[in-house]
Amino acid sequence: MASITKDAHQPPRSPFWIACYNGIGSDGMVRRLKRSTKTTDRKLAQRLADEWETLEKLAGEKRLTESHCRKVIAQMYERTTGEP
Repeated sequence: MASITKDAHQPPRSPFWIACYNGIGSDGMVRRLKRSTKTTDRKLAQRLADEWETLEKLAGEKRLTESHCRKVIAQMYERTTGEP
């Protein structure tokens, strides 16, 4: 399950939420990945983390296609910016 966290350093080095999610390495092992969401909105950051984890799962199952990636990225862009 994907989660989000903030920078634990004092003072924080970044105002953005960090997504923590499972990904599949090139060796087939599950790894816990961390990636900046580049947003200060908690709900949006959690949605991004969930979507990234879903994409990682599809990639690990060899079911991720280029067209699916483009579709998901376009949807994420539209939700975050409000522009089609």
